Amino acid sequence: MEIDGGRGVRDAARQWLRQSDDRWVLDFFDYLILIGFTKAVVAGGGVLNGVIAVLSLLGPDGVLWPGVGTTAMIAVVVLCFVWTVRWLLLPWPTRTESLMLCAIADVVIAVTIFAHQNLLLGIASASLFVATSIYMTLFHDAVANLCHIIFTAVVVVAAVVTCCIVQGMQWLPIATAEATVVVMAVVVALPILHIGFSIVRRSAVDSLTDSLTGLLNRRGFYRAVAAASSRGATTTAPHRHSRWIAAVVDLDNFKVVNDIDGHVHGDRILVDVAAAVRLAAESHTIITRFGGDEFVLATQYDSELPDADRCAAIGERLVGAVVEASGGAVTASVGIAGGENDDDGRITTVIADADRAMYAAKIHGGNRFELG
Repeated sequence: MEIDGGRGVRDAARQWLRQSDDRWVLDFFDYLILIGFTKAVVAGGGVLNGVIAVLSLLGPDGVLWPGVGTTAMIAVVVLCFVWTVRWLLLPWPTRTESLMLCAIADVVIAVTIFAHQNLLLGIASASLFVATSIYMTLFHDAVANLCHIIFTAVVVVAAVVTCCIVQGMQWLPIATAEATVVVMAVVVALPILHIGFSIVRRSAVDSLTDSLTGLLNRRGFYRAVAAASSRGATTTAPHRHSRWIAAVVDLDNFKVVNDIDGHVHGDRILVDVAAAVRLAAESHTIITRFGGDEFVLATQYDSELPDADRCAAIGERLVGAVVEASGGAVTASVGIAGGENDDDGRITTVIADADRAMYAAKIHGGNRFELG
């Protein structure tokens, strides 16, 4: 059988452009506690570009902007300083702010290229686009990457043409060679890397999430809990003194719905219930479909655990959310318990207490909650 290689390339390109979940690497870095290190590396890029701008100021004015190039490079130095301070002192930017910062970085690099006293050296400075490209590849989607690629290609080609016009055609081979290195890295290699990241992301998500509801599966749940426990540890011993509230939600009479209305209808109820549980849960709650028609929620607290009234309010919200989401087709038995996690960071004891409370709610007729 003959394989249509062209169609395979087209399909890969379409899949790349449709890939829009651009925060998965950021979530993974947060899981590995690498956000602070990454921010320092990005800030270092601003320092590097600032040093290049300062060195350029020590030479003669740029060939294109006599008397203006110096002012442009001073503005670049100031922007690089602001960039560095922002990344070191402020939280990770939102997606919109991050895109704005990348656009500013690209413009700064373009100014550096054209304000240089020698456009051959300016074209060499275009290698700084690779740093922006790596950041874009890791933390932004395909459309943002495509815009950056187009901008880079236009700037580099314009720099080569300008070099030949201003400094002579004899510099065309060298200018073209320098530009080719940048274009190969930004326009060819990094998009391929981004496609690879998309494939890895899909594999990672599939291994840690429930394919039906989109919630974490049991493996993903325990990894998220262990990571949160490590971040929240208050002593040198990992996972110590991490306080948790766990809620176990088990649907009442779900098997009857499956037997009468079929599994397709049952799956639709599970999806709707999962969405409702997300909305009813407190912020920063880790939610999983533990298996079948059972969901487990875990919320970490830095101080004392919530009192009984607050836990009761959580239970009431969860019971009501299930009834509303299913249109009354199913109800829920909910058990809630609190305590510190185990030494391995797996809160199995807290979940076991919540599970016993859930069975107590079921014994008392369901459609209610019990505190463990």
